[in-house]
Amino acid sequence: MTRWLFRNGLRRGVFGGSRVWTYVAIAAGGIRLFNRFRGSGPEIAYREELEPGHTLVIHLERETGKGTVEVVGANATPS
Repeated sequence: MTRWLFRNGLRRGVFGGSRVWTYVAIAAGGIRLFNRFRGSGPEIAYREELEPGHTLVIHLERETGKGTVEVVGANATPS
């Protein structure tokens, strides 16, 4: 949401001349900058360097309305 506000604030405010949208761009940009330094981004769950010829298989676990669908693991394997 802040990305959309920032982008539209720049387009409509800074480049379009609207003072209100300029303030929106400043506020949204400040929030995005604060979040970047605060470290509220996605958490890295798995990291491994892949060699040429290896593939990455990602498995998800999610809950459905009828129960839990569970597939476990994420790994790099030779192809």
